[in-house]
Amino acid sequence: MIRFLHTADLHLSLKEKVYSLSVLKEIVSTAKTEKCTHILFCGDLFDRNSDIASLKEDVKEILTSFSGKILFIPGNHEELGISEGSYPISADLSPISYPQKNDRFKLWFEEIDGVDAEFFGFPFRRNLDYSNIQFNEKKTLYRIALLHGTDTKLVEYLGPSPEDADSILDSKPFLDAKFDYLALGHIHSERSEKIGSLLIAYPGSPRIVSSGEFGPRSVNIVTLGKNGTPVLQKKSFLLRVNLKNFLFLQISQARFQSFLKYLL
Repeated sequence: MIRFLHTADLHLSLKEKVYSLSVLKEIVSTAKTEKCTHILFCGDLFDRNSDIASLKEDVKEILTSFSGKILFIPGNHEELGISEGSYPISADLSPISYPQKNDRFKLWFEEIDGVDAEFFGFPFRRNLDYSNIQFNEKKTLYRIALLHGTDTKLVEYLGPSPEDADSILDSKPFLDAKFDYLALGHIHSERSEKIGSLLIAYPGSPRIVSSGEFGPRSVNIVTLGKNGTPVLQKKSFLLRVNLKNFLFLQISQARFQSFLKYLL
């Protein structure tokens, strides 16, 4: 059995270091409690490109406590602060595995106890036409894609934002190529939909990123068993964060009020 924790949009930042890293610790703790074999970070693990260098050692220390595999794709926020066309990941982020520069996508093959799966990781691209990608014949029990952008079947698209880069996702080529689960990131509220045999899901951000966000924070726990059908469990969790640090050292009063609404 393969069992993975699917999350995205953690937005780790030096500005909110204690709070954001506490959420990362909670994610790892949840993955271990749920006996996950993998963790999937589907973009915007970091808030800005400069946060990668600032926090990479802290992140690596936290993630090394997880014995499974960690798969990651860069999102649009990993590009913030670098020149257009530059690849956002230059630091060594092991134990995280991720697409390298010039990779159109990265393919991971995983097999545990007779259950095999292909994981396709697509780094964020503003203009990547997924429909032009030719997938080989499916020979594994499962096909999973890691993507970062807006799937208009799940989210109303209101046009390009002047402040935030986007990538419009089309699920049809993945349905045609017999994918079983699209692990999405970019939208901060959780939602999912099944189209034929394809399950499409945003887990939502696992933390409060902006002052207007409140309500349960969650991750997705997905089980791949021998029957060929992914089983999705939405896992809400209370952030075990020191409220004194959270309020006085890390975030604004407005964001703390949003957090209190979530607690209450």
